[in-house]
Amino acid sequence: MSIRSRICRWLIAAIVAGDLVGAGAARAQQIPADEPAFTAFVAERIRAEIRDAPVVIKGPLTLSVGPLQTNLDRIYAFCKANTGGCAREIGAYVSGVKATASSRNDQPTRAALRVVVRSADYMQRALREVDARGPALTRPLVEGLVIVPVLDSPRAVRVFNDKDRAALGLTQDQVFDIAIANLRNSVKPLTTVAKAVPSGQFGTLTGD
Repeated sequence: MSIRSRICRWLIAAIVAGDLVGAGAARAQQIPADEPAFTAFVAERIRAEIRDAPVVIKGPLTLSVGPLQTNLDRIYAFCKANTGGCAREIGAYVSGVKATASSRNDQPTRAALRVVVRSADYMQRALREVDARGPALTRPLVEGLVIVPVLDSPRAVRVFNDKDRAALGLTQDQVFDIAIANLRNSVKPLTTVAKAVPSGQFGTLTGD
């Protein structure tokens, strides 16, 4: 191959590589920066994944997916601060919404019961997202924090509500007792995995 031919091939390869990089940048730039357009963008992504439930824009950064409400404020804040990871984060968010919507009709089981800790403010917002399945159950932990029963499945974690409780024939106290016992049996105590870290160093936690 002549030197001229090699140079031509190098130039073509460079142009193609540049086009690919430019296309990637263009795709990243397609994610809108303002709240209404960002909301519409994510709504379209969810519609493409969920065909059996209407996706409605209820306001800036607020969508309804069937009877569920989803808020985009956290993912929007992430994208504002991390444009490079925005597309990946939106993809993960859409997958989570799809999993949650798919698991709505899964039958509750005692084995799936767990408890999580959430802020009281967070739960006030989340309760607006609870659909006709009934109100969620909460129990105070300390000031500003509550314990919330959830159903933990391979596809999603969803809030356990009063209709689930009735389906399992449990009292509220039994729900919390079973959920706490399941959690204790499924994870190690924090004191056994969170080892003391010397001054000036960082520690890490792995696993669940």
